[in-house]
Order: sequence, then structure tokens, then C-alpha cells
Amino acid sequence: MKILFCKNSFAGPISGADEIAVTYAVELKAAGHSTGMLLVHPPATGDPLVARLRAGEVPVSTLASPAFSVSLGAARKLAIRTMRACSPASQLILTKSRNLVFDLMQRYHDSCCEYLRRTRPDVLHVLTPDPGAVMLIRAAHTTGVPVVYQEVGIPFHPPGFEEVYERFVSVLPLSTEDTALSR
Repeated sequence: MKILFCKNSFAGPISGADEIAVTYAVELKAAGHSTGMLLVHPPATGDPLVARLRAGEVPVSTLASPAFSVSLGAARKLAIRTMRACSPASQLILTKSRNLVFDLMQRYHDSCCEYLRRTRPDVLHVLTPDPGAVMLIRAAHTTGVPVVYQEVGIPFHPPGFEEVYERFVSVLPLSTEDTALSR
């Protein structure tokens, strides 16, 4: 079976979802399946998770250019500084920046569809609810690739993330299966 694990990006050593995706990809590859990792944003140079994937002979692909990802990171830092400096407008800045990121991720829909048509996975395994996951699930649905979405987080929406979850929940019906580690 050809399984493509997908995430928006690797969040670093604190991410349980990253660890789960990498472990699944490496172990299933060792068991004889064809696995790959598709990230919207390129990982950091020397990322230990990428090193583990490569050691396990799991190919890693990305959709966004490093320049775009660096620019997005710089914009995020600027938005955070602006929210701290201008606290009355922080909710508006947060909402507008989340909308912008969501819209930017949707621009990768066509290149993701092209990637899926070219690589033809049997199933996409998407982890964590973020703007990249929304786009990945939509692209898989568009190309007819079955999606398993796995929720590995907390069983409730953290305060301040309601709009993020509303958008994400809108694509869950496009998944073939949804799984969770908690209620």
C-alpha cells in the first residue's frame, strides 16, 4: 500500500503529531509499505525528524518554497510584536492574520493536486487541524485520494481558536475516515 503522510510543517521537538507521523511512516516502510511525507512548508535545515525519515528511506516532499515559508515566518513575528504593542487591536490582528494564512494555504491546492496525481498514493494520512490540513484534505478529495484524518490533540477547542476549528470542521466530511486518540 502507498501511504502519504501529510502535515503543514514540522513544529519541532514538542510536537506529538510530528512524532506520530514520522514513526508511522518509518515503521510502515520497514513493514513493506511504500510511504512518503508531504509537508506544505519545508523543514528546517538539519531537522532531526527529516533525518529519521531519510534514515528509514522515507522520501520527504514539500509544496511551498523556502522563501515563502521564511516570509510567512517573518510576517508572523511582526504580527505578534504588533499585537503586544497594540493590545486593543490584537484580536483584530489575530483574526486578519489567520484569515490571510488560510487564504495563502489554499493557493497550494492546485500544486498539491498535481503532486497527488503524479505520485498516486493509495491513501493520505493527515494529522492536526491547521490551514495546511484543510488544503491537503480538499486536494485529496478533488483528486479522489482517500483521506484518513487523525486528531492527536486535546478533546476541546482551546480558547481563541474557534474560527480555526470552524474552518477545519468544514472539510472533515471530505475525509474517508476520521480517527482520534481521545474523545
